[in-house]
Amino acid sequence: MGVEYRHFLVVNDKDWLPAADTLARVDAVLYKWSLINTPTMVFDLSTMKESSEKTIPGFMPGAGQAVVYGDGASGKPVADIAGRCYYDTVEDEDHYISKIIVVAGNDIRIQQSDEYCYFEQISPAPDQECIGFVHSLDAIPWPVSKTFYAYLVHGKYSGAPEMRIHLGKNFPELYDWSDYAGYWRGAVMLDFGKSLPGFCDQLRQLPTRDFVNDLASAFRGPIAEIGVVY
Repeated sequence: MGVEYRHFLVVNDKDWLPAADTLARVDAVLYKWSLINTPTMVFDLSTMKESSEKTIPGFMPGAGQAVVYGDGASGKPVADIAGRCYYDTVEDEDHYISKIIVVAGNDIRIQQSDEYCYFEQISPAPDQECIGFVHSLDAIPWPVSKTFYAYLVHGKYSGAPEMRIHLGKNFPELYDWSDYAGYWRGAVMLDFGKSLPGFCDQLRQLPTRDFVNDLASAFRGPIAEIGVVY
């Protein structure tokens, strides 16, 4: 078992919607930084079906498309964006990201929490039955189901969720944002698994800002970073 870590880079804009080329633009950034090869899964979050073609969708994502790069990355490309591993005994060549998942679509997705930062869902309440709010992720396969907590269907749920963010009192330095809403429509998840980045117990922010800026340009929107220990 042991501690594992996921790092989210999400579009921090409540009104943001993806374009037809969003996924291709993000794919190009990840490839530029030598973090990916080709997708191992493309899952349509509108139809809840896996695509038979493992290629980047070139159309409007609709409710959502999830692109999984299950081969991960290791060595220099990981150290280049994330710095050293948290564990001193792990050399840069052994530092890894186990998988990368990109999600973009019109549906609102509730941010995952951990014990250091809890995203409390005020409205709709997690146990509330209402049109357009989906809490069960049983129809979504692993690992896509690990990228968000619940979702609100665009065009069915009216308005935006009300969230309350609780930061751990013992770790106030983990985040420097104050305007993150607690939900998103576009995100990149870097799953470091047990290869925790060295910054995971400090400011949870990738040290290589050029990479983050490249993703912001690809998404055409500002980025907020959230870390989840699991």
